Amino acid sequence: MPTLLHKLYDEYFSYRFLCQLRNYTQHYECPVHTFHLSKTQRRNVATLICDRRLLLKDKADFWKDKIIAELSMLPKDEIDLYSIITEHVNLINKIRQLLNVHVSPLMEKAHRFLAQLSAEAKSVNPLGSPCVFIKWNETNERISFTLELLPQYRIQESGNTPSQ
Repeated sequence: MPTLLHKLYDEYFSYRFLCQLRNYTQHYECPVHTFHLSKTQRRNVATLICDRRLLLKDKADFWKDKIIAELSMLPKDEIDLYSIITEHVNLINKIRQLLNVHVSPLMEKAHRFLAQLSAEAKSVNPLGSPCVFIKWNETNERISFTLELLPQYRIQESGNTPSQ
């Protein structure tokens, strides 16, 4: 997944620009200088414009060199944020679709595995509750799963708090 995100960052101006614009907005100001909402027969249309000169004025050191070069190559000083956001949303949808295709089956497989372990643990001790513990290794690169059967009374005790 990180490779995909790096690829999107490298290939799409909208991805790079909006990542930086979020930081810019958080640390400096909201750069939108024109906002207009109109309604057509079919849909609402938003116009969000920011001025390239204002983005770069006194803050050129904030932007990464690649973004500065790309902003400089834009044909106008007015940047249509709505079209950039639209492209970015489409990229996010692609990411979501890829996650559904690649990660969902893995999650389903993990769920089946844990359900099987839970059923086995319950057959050994019907009074216990299977609990899954997840531990990261020292480098935070791998995780390990352990399944332990905790007695019901211990779980119930930990949920009770003394009344004050």
